[in-house]
Amino acid sequence: MSRNRLRHLTVVRRHAAAERPDRQVAAESAESDAVQRAQIRAVRSALDRLTSRRRAALVLRYYADLPYQDIADALRCPAATARSHVRRGLAELARLLGEHDDTQPGGQRP
Repeated sequence: MSRNRLRHLTVVRRHAAAERPDRQVAAESAESDAVQRAQIRAVRSALDRLTSRRRAALVLRYYADLPYQDIADALRCPAATARSHVRRGLAELARLLGEHDDTQPGGQRP
């Protein structure tokens, strides 16, 4: 199996285990469980809105826990560029999640 495929499978397994409520410690309440699921959906939605290189850099850094040099190798760019993709991706993600927090349930701003 290729190295990228193994990394992908590791990430998929890690997230599949984290998202299954039967494998997690029981939620304190149904409300906290709903809030957690909403946060997961918000992060995924924000990640989907990033450019593919920034999204890949963030996933490799924080989900696959790769060092910057390995991210650079995967993205075929210098390590400094990989660090920039991660930094800018985090800034964009924070901005997008901030927009998400400002919206009310009806999808309208206050």
